[in-house]
Amino acid sequence: MKPFTVRSGKFIGEHIIYDSPAEFNNATNLPYKRWGDISIKPDEWVVADDGYVIQCLHTTILTHKRTALRTYLYRFCNGTHYTYETKNYGLRILNFYINTDFTKCKSAIGKWHGKDKMFAICMESGKSLEESFVIAFKKKPTKFNLSKIIERRSQFFGAGFVFSL
Repeated sequence: MKPFTVRSGKFIGEHIIYDSPAEFNNATNLPYKRWGDISIKPDEWVVADDGYVIQCLHTTILTHKRTALRTYLYRFCNGTHYTYETKNYGLRILNFYINTDFTKCKSAIGKWHGKDKMFAICMESGKSLEESFVIAFKKKPTKFNLSKIIERRSQFFGAGFVFSL
């Protein structure tokens, strides 16, 4: 069980994310649904693709004027996720991950793409900050670029990771 705090918006407060359906069943007697079920309602619990159980805070259905295709929006404490209908009226269910522990590099790298992923892999393998920057972004780093990288990437490596300029 992990507390997750929403600091702004309509759903301010502390919300709970359970690590597994078994932990959720031990803590409550409430039912839960699998992610992708379009009958999810607010205040119902959902099991994500990575096994975490999270509460749905709000739902909205958007309908396209011309094609009448629908997009189902679901608001959770960690963000808004959606599923949608395609032209052949098949429901497209996107992956839904909840992992909030970004200090575990290997699990977080799998969800990163492009230059950010390459930078994280280089840093994890032990290369210096400058080497990783050149490999990932294909340009020589400046002090400004490095300071921005440090700010944005420090959440990935955790508070104990030390960068040196």
